[in-house]
Amino acid sequence: MKSVLFLFLSCAVLVVLMLLLSGQMNKASYLRNFFFFPKRYQEQNTKEHYKQEQERSNLEKNKYANNKLQSFHKLRKRILWAFIAVVLVSIYALLSVYFASFLGISLSGKSIILIQSFAVVFVFLALLSQLGWEIQTIDGITLNEYINDLWFKLLNVISIYLLLFSNIYQLVIKNKI
Repeated sequence: MKSVLFLFLSCAVLVVLMLLLSGQMNKASYLRNFFFFPKRYQEQNTKEHYKQEQERSNLEKNKYANNKLQSFHKLRKRILWAFIAVVLVSIYALLSVYFASFLGISLSGKSIILIQSFAVVFVFLALLSQLGWEIQTIDGITLNEYINDLWFKLLNVISIYLLLFSNIYQLVIKNKI
């Protein structure tokens, strides 16, 4: 039971760290409202849509100005963020393993297989819940698209963390490295 609580809390801390580092903590309320308060989410979505329409009408003149250069910089930024995220999640998983061993949490072989199975379930959940063309707009900045993208990223980061945690635990703790 201690190990399940530890993994749940470490995943929650990972999600908060990811939101903080990506600068999207202020928009995390959208995800909360999406799942737990649908009426409030619909109100937010309507307000965001109205605000985006205002901004879109103001920016219509400069729509195609530096499109190629902007997409190039977006792609470079996304690739850099992906490498940084992998390194940070790996370091976090390593530190979590050492912290778990410090707390006296030990995992059996069956527990490690169960953790890896949950990681695979999270990957499938992320892939199957990802929507593309069904909700896509021209500018790609609607609240629904944001929630879809954030949900996909969070599930993938959690699954990668669980896989890394279980593999590092096997390597470091079971082999006493």
